[in-house]
Amino acid sequence: MKQQGMKRYVEQLMEDIDLAKSNAERRLSSYFECDHSAAYHFIEDDSDEAGIRISDLIGLEVFVFPKSEHLGEEELLDLSNAMIALLQNYGFNPMFGSCVPNQIKYSLMRRAINHRVYPGENQMVDLELCDYLPQYCPFAVECPAHTEGRGECCTQKRA
Repeated sequence: MKQQGMKRYVEQLMEDIDLAKSNAERRLSSYFECDHSAAYHFIEDDSDEAGIRISDLIGLEVFVFPKSEHLGEEELLDLSNAMIALLQNYGFNPMFGSCVPNQIKYSLMRRAINHRVYPGENQMVDLELCDYLPQYCPFAVECPAHTEGRGECCTQKRA
């Protein structure tokens, strides 16, 4: 019964993600009309107030996304793909190494929802999500780059 409840929750979350995707143009227009981006000066502004939190931009908070431990492989795949498409609709290109599994992709994107970003008007902005040094990676136990004994992070192999 517990698994059935999570399945229904994920289905509803997928609908919420689709709604957030359909609102992307309107929400981005509102962001740029408020002139937030003009107030940001890359060299001078490193405050926590600069940019916009992804959750504020997309209208979904991190708590609506279940932790990866509560999801099956199929749900992780579906939610990972949906979150990638959602971020792309808002002008972000989430970047991962080719060997990063769906559980880690999902976890990284879920964590990134609270990060501040700087959308670009009419452009894609790369969103580095798997940029840990191998010795500091919080997913080292689960990541194939570490568990297969290679001792190097996928991000170091990116072309």
